[in-house]
Amino acid sequence: MVADGYYYRSKFWDAVRELNLDFIGKLRVDANLRYLYTGEHNKLGAPRKYDRTG
Repeated sequence: MVADGYYYRSKFWDAVRELNLDFIGKLRVDANLRYLYTGEHNKLGAPRKYDRTG
């Protein structure tokens, strides 16, 4: 599927993924490309929020 960046929203993206389609398009300017950290947390300091590797 090819579409404009306007359609690259969470609701639309979830529907595309449920249908096992590939999406080609321009990302939106406000796209959030961060991954949440799922590893172990240290006992000292604030817990890590985002993963450094994508």
